[in-house]
Amino acid sequence: MSGDLVRALLLALAAALALAVAFFLATGRPPSPVPEEALRAETLWGKIGALAYYDVVKTTEPRLCSDGVANFTCFLSKTDVAPVLEALDKIGVRPEVAPVEAKWVLALDVNHTAGGFYWRNFTVLGAWELRWNNQTVRIYQVPLKRSYGELLRVGEKALKALMSEDASGVAPGLDQLVVYVRGRPSGEEIERIDQAVKRIDPGVDVVVVPGISPEPVAEGPSAPSPVPITAPSLALDAYGRFAVELYKRAALERQGENIALSPYSVYVAFAMAYAGASGTTREEIRRIFGFADDPCVLPPAGRGVEVAVSAWLQAGFPFKQSYLQRLSCIGAEAKWADFAGGYKSAMREVNKWVAERTRGLVRDLVPEDYPRGEDVCAVLVSAVFFNGTWWPERFVRVGKREFKGAGPVEFMSLSLTSCADPSLRGRVSEDLAVVELPFNNSDVALYVVVPRDLPSFVKSLSYEQLREAISSLPDEVVYVEMPLFRAEFKGSVKQLLMEMGVVEAFDARRADFPEIAYLGPGERLYIDDVFHGAYVKADENGVVAGAATAVVVKLVCAKA
Repeated sequence: MSGDLVRALLLALAAALALAVAFFLATGRPPSPVPEEALRAETLWGKIGALAYYDVVKTTEPRLCSDGVANFTCFLSKTDVAPVLEALDKIGVRPEVAPVEAKWVLALDVNHTAGGFYWRNFTVLGAWELRWNNQTVRIYQVPLKRSYGELLRVGEKALKALMSEDASGVAPGLDQLVVYVRGRPSGEEIERIDQAVKRIDPGVDVVVVPGISPEPVAEGPSAPSPVPITAPSLALDAYGRFAVELYKRAALERQGENIALSPYSVYVAFAMAYAGASGTTREEIRRIFGFADDPCVLPPAGRGVEVAVSAWLQAGFPFKQSYLQRLSCIGAEAKWADFAGGYKSAMREVNKWVAERTRGLVRDLVPEDYPRGEDVCAVLVSAVFFNGTWWPERFVRVGKREFKGAGPVEFMSLSLTSCADPSLRGRVSEDLAVVELPFNNSDVALYVVVPRDLPSFVKSLSYEQLREAISSLPDEVVYVEMPLFRAEFKGSVKQLLMEMGVVEAFDARRADFPEIAYLGPGERLYIDDVFHGAYVKADENGVVAGAATAVVVKLVCAKA
């Protein structure tokens, strides 16, 4: 691997981020025997996905799947592989086909809780691996009731009735139709939505999820056909854009340094502030972070990642009960403190809690010399911790190597050259090297992205670009060599967030957080600062990482 590896983009993202796909519905889309999208798609999974979208093949959309050992892209199918191969042949794609021994397969699906995912187990009737243009996709024949295209047709027919039930969007799930609604639905609403779908097709299972979705596309023949996008949920998609932009700005600000950053920790901490915001302050935060209407709708951190959330509240301050309930639904533990009577000791308790939740990896999150802490009325904190061992556990130290900009450093390598060894997902091209390093007992992976020109890559980086880079990696990496590394970050991210567009929330005269507490005439709450700490260490055993964020909310008398 390149010597610029440690200074390159090191991101730990849920594997689901790159592989699960949601297609939202439009009406008036004409059928096509040879879909243009299948011809235009550059990846094998994109071509099969387009064929499934138009119901040419009876499969699901591309799914993140697992055989219990590795994660990979697959399609679940009502039929064997023959119809898929026939459809691909019509668009000039003739992949190599090999049978796969499998009795079951796990596929990632949306849970009944917004933003949540879980693995569903399917009995396998037949399995095949397709290889084309250095890409690998698996097809599993399973007892599937409805294909992706069939669910699309049902959703289209039920769309008008669902909109009258205040649904905000519809998307095919895994053998089920997912209906998004505004807010949390009652039992009666769920029943009405279920019946609206079952009037179209009694055999379709329905999942009702609180959250948001794209605006419905106008009906009629002139409505544009939606283009499939790679995203496990809208919450993850919006979070992904925020995460990449935050990382990008931090990396550009600290060029030449090793940095660790947890956008997820910042995201969750700010969700608690968003829960109390109103007006243009709320809209500004929502636009930059991509939050749903409901602040409780947050993307999952990933299996194996420990998340702890707490809200340190000034004792005796008139917090609204509705705000405390929102904190609870976000998962925050309310803790009462006395910032007014002794803010230094109160902040020490906050820092102690953070150190405990991150196993000592993040200490003194809020600086000891933080000024005028007696005006603090709330400190909103999120902490994350991860300790993962590599899969497979085969990395070994290989001694010191010369490393650009750092001199001799300790290296480790992973060799998977035996025929019996698994291979890792990755790709090496002239401009970019990408490898996925999975962990045992986790659906989180470390994606190591090594561009030839790091500064230019970071400057032009976007969520869509990163998603594309890691979404269709072939199983072809058999040898990895990289340095052991540590990286950390500690300090305020207020300026970074302001540069991204979060401005009003930090303005003592304009910030609007009326949903947090009952305020007197001229009183206003605003965010004074946002502190972030992160640490990551990788060696031959795996990765240990911790991060935390504290959003400090103050009270001010804002006279005109």
